Amino acid sequence: STLDRSSAASDVYKRQVQTDENGKAELEFFNSDAITSFKIIAEGISYNGIVGRQEKVYATKKLLNVDFKSPNYMALEDIVILPVSINNESNSPIEAVIEIILPEHLKFADTFEKAITVDAHSSVLKNVNVIPVKKADRTTITINVNSEEFEDTVKKDITILSPYYPTETSISGSNSQIFEFDINSIVDGSLDAEFNIYTDVVGDVMNGIEALIREPHGCFEQTSSSTYPNIMVLQYLKEAGKNNKDIEAKALNYIKKGYDRLISFETKEGGFEWFGNTPPHETLTAYGILEFTEMKSVYDGVDQKMIDRTVDWLMKQRDGKGGFNKSKKGYDSFASSPVDIANIYIIYALSEAGIDVDINLEYETAFNNAVKTNDAYKIALMALASKNLKRTDNYNVLTSKLHALISEYGFDALPVKHTITRSYGDAKNIETLAFTLLALMEEKNVNQVLIAEGIEHLVSKRKNNRFGSTQSTAMALKALIEYTKAHKQKIITANESIELVLNGFSITQQLNITSEGKITLKNLESYLKKGQQHIKVKFSNQEIKFPYSLTVQWDSYVPDTSPDNPISLDTQIQSQTFNVGDNVSMTIDTKNTKSEGVGMVTTVIGIPSGTTAQPWQLKKLLEEEKVAYYEVFDNYLVFYWRSFKPLETKSLRLDLKADIAGEYQAPASAAYLYYGDDYKTWVKGLSLIHI
Repeated sequence: STLDRSSAASDVYKRQVQTDENGKAELEFFNSDAITSFKIIAEGISYNGIVGRQEKVYATKKLLNVDFKSPNYMALEDIVILPVSINNESNSPIEAVIEIILPEHLKFADTFEKAITVDAHSSVLKNVNVIPVKKADRTTITINVNSEEFEDTVKKDITILSPYYPTETSISGSNSQIFEFDINSIVDGSLDAEFNIYTDVVGDVMNGIEALIREPHGCFEQTSSSTYPNIMVLQYLKEAGKNNKDIEAKALNYIKKGYDRLISFETKEGGFEWFGNTPPHETLTAYGILEFTEMKSVYDGVDQKMIDRTVDWLMKQRDGKGGFNKSKKGYDSFASSPVDIANIYIIYALSEAGIDVDINLEYETAFNNAVKTNDAYKIALMALASKNLKRTDNYNVLTSKLHALISEYGFDALPVKHTITRSYGDAKNIETLAFTLLALMEEKNVNQVLIAEGIEHLVSKRKNNRFGSTQSTAMALKALIEYTKAHKQKIITANESIELVLNGFSITQQLNITSEGKITLKNLESYLKKGQQHIKVKFSNQEIKFPYSLTVQWDSYVPDTSPDNPISLDTQIQSQTFNVGDNVSMTIDTKNTKSEGVGMVTTVIGIPSGTTAQPWQLKKLLEEEKVAYYEVFDNYLVFYWRSFKPLETKSLRLDLKADIAGEYQAPASAAYLYYGDDYKTWVKGLSLIHI
């Protein structure tokens, strides 16, 4: 038989089994191929109402069977010692031959004897050394054992990661343009390049969603921001009268999964919090109300009672002075944003969701705050709220201020102190620009030239299929969808094309509308080289242009650590040598190097292959509030903290369980502000050697 013994559990349910006059019955079922014991339970009721129940344990075995242990994840150039066990359950010795079939991603470190003799009722253990040589999302190791009478096969899937530093760069735009950038310190075979032309905003949005989903996504806002754009996609397709069943099914599936996860963050007091703990966050709850209300228009699984009680909870947080009481728990993003921004955001979210509540006092207070400032973020949010609440005069006053700010500072330097998420770097500018464009697109006489320039600038900020952090990406996608709604889809004739020139090599692609909303050119890495790249993008018709992006990814020998990241990271292992069964002591020190508090810090810690984190210990970290949340993401442990005090260091100690012998190099680890994840601190992955 052939099986994957990593998931060998069996659940079989038979109903309406009828016994004969002697109370006996026969039934058949398919059993797992696992070589283990099983429990069968029979429950029934007699003709006269007597209930009966019996349990019996039975075991399966094969007279000759093979099994082996392997890490679920390996890193390139590890030496993994696979323990292969061949068992003879018969009454006589068996002579057999082992065959190990490795995928192209692995090679043998040395030779091994294939012919074996296994005595009766005994087993033979062979250690086989393999080395990962090529990355793989999923690949399979197959081991066969054959004798004259018996045979057995076992397969196990593994993922192969890189221990080096993941590095990305990208270019984007919507006009014919020339670009130059550098690619250095490339690990051989790691370079990958892809060019996308977005002929419909659906393609743009779905690419952004998939980029968000690839990232760790442990909290309410992260899940929200990767779910929200799917709602926008379905709304857009519905309003535009477009029929795209594949995209609709994909978006709806993301929404269903996102909704199930989001409602788990509702606190026992009402409202929502980053990780579902108390106290709830007022501004985060307002964001949830907005999303759930819009979600209800495209997904009938949304619980209206949940929305109603969430609105009721938020309304009870009004302070009677024109604002909302605000959680002071930590410095984390929504909670650490200044009170005036929090109040303005809540008014915007409630008005955007169309919630029928009396917020006149809160609106007037927020408007008076925004109109006295030159902060584009505050002004844009209140302009949108004014439009939603039909305060036309106030809306006009605020949009006039936005026009003046654009004239003075341009789109790239709109003045903003803080966003609701306390975004950092490009993410802060993108979030502000997106809300500014959304506000200006509501004007009675829209300045189409200005909006087009703003959208062009927004598109140019795309990096690696994202627009900064989760919140800035979600808002940028919202602005792109609203812009597309107001403009008819461009008509493409048969002669229109785009030319991509990579270091002198020309590729011409015919432009056409696809069901995915994009045209993708893959495997372009062969046209790139080490050092400086010269890239040219040219549309054949300058009137028919579309957003595009070239994304280049590679593994680097040198960390791409940003000097602008205030978070430092240090990881240590007490001893680099181990025996199978040992606890490997690991320490993680994360520090805020700034003299002011910061919020929502994330570390992504690479774990050496052959070791596993112990669930009880991770749970204990939560119980002792040493971390706000954790998740396991591929071969990484991801830790979240709501806040760091000025110059604070947070230390964790883990005991990794050493399960499989070998020589291992963990993937590189990183630390960063979640809403400034363009700026990361990287450290080399830790090494372990079996004694």
